[in-house]
Formats: sequence, structure tokens, C-alpha cells
Amino acid sequence: MAADTQQLVALIDEVSRLSNTVGDTLALLRRVSEVGAAAVDIAAHNNNGDAHAALFGDRIRNRLTRDTTFYVRPDGSDNNDGLAGTPARALKTIAGALSLLNRTDQRGCLATVSLAPGNWPNTAIHGENISGRLRVTSTDTANKAVLAGFSANSSADVEIGNIAFTGPLRSQNNSFLRVIGAIDFFGSMEFCMDAGAGSVLRFSGATSLVVFNDVTVALATALTSAGSTLLWSGAPLSGNVTGRRFSVGAFSFMHVNGKGPDYIPGTIAGIVDPNGGILI
Repeated sequence: MAADTQQLVALIDEVSRLSNTVGDTLALLRRVSEVGAAAVDIAAHNNNGDAHAALFGDRIRNRLTRDTTFYVRPDGSDNNDGLAGTPARALKTIAGALSLLNRTDQRGCLATVSLAPGNWPNTAIHGENISGRLRVTSTDTANKAVLAGFSANSSADVEIGNIAFTGPLRSQNNSFLRVIGAIDFFGSMEFCMDAGAGSVLRFSGATSLVVFNDVTVALATALTSAGSTLLWSGAPLSGNVTGRRFSVGAFSFMHVNGKGPDYIPGTIAGIVDPNGGILI
């Protein structure tokens, strides 16, 4: 198989260098078909459960055969496969992990991006760039990775937990974002969480502990708008927020599990748009 894949890569490179002669192009493509029929259909795991890096860079997609974790740490490299939390294997950036996932067919498997302790940039996940469910979490739950913000966009299906935030957590454009572990908010921001444009942001019960560490918000702690839904599902909230508790926009829904308008932290009463906004 190794010889076949090397030969296939060489042939692809030859195609890219050939002249504009149609006959030569067709001949080379026939040769690619002959040696590549088996080599292209590779999986992302071998019999020992270790994933292979992409054999062909951006040219051919990997395929997952089981739920897989990709590790990210500042001393890693985006040329690594991301399949262990060591400098020799881990990826260096979240962007590198997302680029790898963009070249991966998940085939129903869960892909987890596990972030080492430290500060990480505001990150946007777009559904068209991933082929399945994505989880983002911290490698060390006792020393959470800190994100400057996070959003799920364009029908993305994302889980997040055991992360600290210095910027908002958002679900946008028909996405489904679930909080499945403890999260923390720090500092000043426009808002802490937002569901908009037909999306769902759900906090999954008692495991979704949310701690607000003396946060100040310009708009509100929690926002909904444009046919979206924010579900707390009994998630415990603690800490302090200076600013409005919530803002429920027109034709949107905020479910606080019957705990009333004071459940969400803040120093100013929340507001509900009379044009179809609902707080339960």
C-alpha cells in the first residue's frame, strides 16, 4: 500500500506539471486510476487505533473509523497528526485542527479538539467546513483553556465544555451548540451567550455548571433573537454579572427551567420582546 500511495502522489504531481496535450492528460489519468483504486480509499486509523496524518495533504480526504481526539498545544506543530497530547504529535493551533477536519470525512464519528491550558483566539466553527459532530474541550479540566470567544455557525453541530471564556459564546445561523461541561466567564464583554438566526444553544443539566467571575456586560448576560432558542435545562449558575440579566428578542425562546426572571445573573432586570419573545 505504501508503494501504491507514493506512486499515486507522484502521478498526481505529474498531472499538475504536464503540458496542455489532451492525449497526455488522459493517459496519465488512466494510470492514476490503475494504481490509485485501492490507495485512495484509506481510513484515518490503522489496526492499532493510531490515526494516520493526511497522506496527500489537501488533495485527498481522511476518513475516521471511530471517535477521535485531536490535541492542540502551543508547542505542537500544524504539520503533526494531532493524535497525542505531546509536542511531537499535537497540533499547534485551533486553525490547524479545523483545517485537518476540513479534509476529514467523519462518517458519523465524533471529532474532539482538546486544547492545552493557555489563551486561545476567538474561534468560529462553520458547518460547511466539518462533516460531523465536533466537541471542543480542555485537555486539563483543572486548568481550563481560555478562549477569547466561540461561535457555531452555518448549521454546525458542536459540543463545548470545560472551557473558560473572555468573550461571548454564540450559536448562529441554524446551528446546534450544546454546553456539556463546566464553563467560566471572565472580564468585560458585550454579552456572555447568544442564540440567534434560528439556532439552539443548550446547557445540558447539572454538568453544565456556569461560573461568572465578576463579569460586566454591555447588552445582557444572555440574548436570543430571530427564531432562536436558549435552553438552560437546570444548569447551575453562580457568580456575579454587572448589567442586564437577559434580552429575549422577537419570535425567540429562553427556557430557564421554571426558575424565574432572576435565575440569570445581572444587576438590571431582563427584557422580553412583546412580539413573540418567550421566557419560561
